[in-house]
Order: sequence, then structure tokens, then C-alpha cells
Amino acid sequence: MRPEANRNKLIIALKRAIADTFDDGKWRELGYLSDTIQIIENHDRLLRSLYWGDNDYEGCILQVLPTIIGLNNEKLSLVENFVGLEAWLKENDLPLYAELYGGGDLGLDHRAGHPMPFEPTL
Repeated sequence: MRPEANRNKLIIALKRAIADTFDDGKWRELGYLSDTIQIIENHDRLLRSLYWGDNDYEGCILQVLPTIIGLNNEKLSLVENFVGLEAWLKENDLPLYAELYGGGDLGLDHRAGHPMPFEPTL
């Protein structure tokens, strides 16, 4: 589990993972698991912008996430685990993964997502 991190950076990381992986069913499942289904279903643009691939979808995610997580981060762990944030970041955003989870230098080229060539030391 990650050490306590900046709430804003966690919200950004969650937004990126959700935008990349969620469909209607995942949103509704999260809503039922977190007891926030009304927030998701009553947002005037969230699911609609998802359906139509609108350019405001990521902004809509940022509007609902803080409410789902709660003012005191009551549901942060639930959302983080449901999204699979740590694994998603490790695969897709190594710098943010390292910052949030203390991954340090993984020996990977984060631009390509592949191990960097071995460089022998003398």
C-alpha cells in the first residue's frame, strides 16, 4: 500500500486510470460498492460524455471523484483498489507510480515501457 500521498495527485492518477479503463458497467459497479451510485447516475454529463466520447469526459471524472472519495478520504482505499491504481500506474505512468508508491528506479524506460539495455560498469 502506498504511503500517505498528496490527495490531488491521487485524484489525477485515479482520473487517468479511470479514463483509460472504465465503461458504464465499471462506473455503476463503483457506485454501488462505494454507496455513491446517485452521484454517478445524477451527474448531468459523466456517463453521457463517456458514451459519446466527448472531450469533457475527463473533466467530468474530476468533478465526481472527490465526492466519491469523500472529504476525509473515507473511500479512497476502496476506489484505489477497485481501479487497480498501483498496477495501472506501474504499467502506464512510472514517474507517478514512483512518486505515489515509492517504486524508485525500476530499471525501465518509462517512455517505451521496456527494460533499458544493460550497461555494464567497469
